[in-house]
Amino acid sequence: MSSLVAPAIVLASAAALAALAIWRLPVVHMAAAAATAALLASLALAAGRQVARQGGSPGHVAGIHARHAGYVLAWAAVSVLVTYTAALVWDEWWQFFAAFAVLGALVMLLARTLISDAAKGPDDAAMLIIARFLAWLLTLGGAGAAIGLLVDKKMTRFMTPRYTDWAANNAFFFGGIALAVLGWAILSATRRPKP
Repeated sequence: MSSLVAPAIVLASAAALAALAIWRLPVVHMAAAAATAALLASLALAAGRQVARQGGSPGHVAGIHARHAGYVLAWAAVSVLVTYTAALVWDEWWQFFAAFAVLGALVMLLARTLISDAAKGPDDAAMLIIARFLAWLLTLGGAGAAIGLLVDKKMTRFMTPRYTDWAANNAFFFGGIALAVLGWAILSATRRPKP
């Protein structure tokens, strides 16, 4: 049952964000996007701690965090899809939807591989290297996206009615922060022991 919580949050939040965009409530939309990203990251951290307490390997914990990073990417993709097919008009929405959907699927595949590999026995060193590579991509990519949106002043575009990308920017900004947190959690889980 608990495995359905994050996907349910993804779908419910995407619908809520589209409704908030229809009603032109950008500040409430921003708060809802922040809450969703924080909730998804919190669920991941709690699930990772639980697996670690139960004796799960670093690869298993990394897989749990990666799975939730996939949920964050899926949330961004679905939010953009629903918002820009039902509420707002933005010509570039489909490129971002496609990118986040593909990235989300790839991260979910890697998460599944990490978790199933951990179930077979001791962690495979090569899989941990791949997990750490993913972690760095998530950490730097997520933080870079969030910083870039601030530097480019994209987070205040809702103040100018002709810009309709504000809803996507909310998902990208807060999703980026969540991805950076989850990437850091993967790095922490797969930290090499000191000799």
